[in-house]
Amino acid sequence: MALTGCSGVAPPPPIRHVFVLLLENQSYAVTFGPQSATPYLARTLPAQGALLTRYYAIGHASLGNYVALVSGQAPNEATQLDCPTFADFKASAAGLDGHGQLPGTGCVYPPMVKTLPDQLEAAGLSWKAYMEDMGKDPTRESATCGHVPLGALETTNVAKLSDQYAAKHNPFVYFHSIIDDQARCDAHVVNLERLPQDLRSAATTANYIFITPNLCNDGHDAECVDGRRGGLRPSRCS
Repeated sequence: MALTGCSGVAPPPPIRHVFVLLLENQSYAVTFGPQSATPYLARTLPAQGALLTRYYAIGHASLGNYVALVSGQAPNEATQLDCPTFADFKASAAGLDGHGQLPGTGCVYPPMVKTLPDQLEAAGLSWKAYMEDMGKDPTRESATCGHVPLGALETTNVAKLSDQYAAKHNPFVYFHSIIDDQARCDAHVVNLERLPQDLRSAATTANYIFITPNLCNDGHDAECVDGRRGGLRPSRCS
């Protein structure tokens, strides 16, 4: 029998599934203001939950913010530039400082830098990242754990007609603690097409789900490479 409070209403069950959907490149005013071209984001969703009005990015370009979301690591010179070369992080200290930060610069963090997935697994919770278009062009990246070889120039930062996936919007591949275990990375960092199948039951739905649309659908590209409207412009039907 569930315990109830003075009101006689049973408390809600604990939250066991968290979804993070990343959209970007628009200001708060453009997205949530009275003239927003996206009323579903600006009005429908806030009416059903909560809108955080003092939540800020910590860097200018994409990657530094995405890395911080899953690790707490602050931007550095390389991640602020979206890592034009998929290079190892060069630490300037032997270990993490008192705030859990690893001083230095670079892109792919060493195994000592842990991530939210590491914490989730230690707590017996599951996670999965779904990336739209990842592997759509197999000559650029694979359909799971997609990234260029270590030390190679980044080739996914600009959308192609064949593939609009960008590794800079997939923070999980910037940590050796994840990519060094190929089977683990392949099982958890997958194409967005896998999501409907996984959502068929609670048992196959991860506790933590991170979703990144492609460069057009996430609002990044105002003019999409395939001719579609991007950003937060109203559709032609409106």
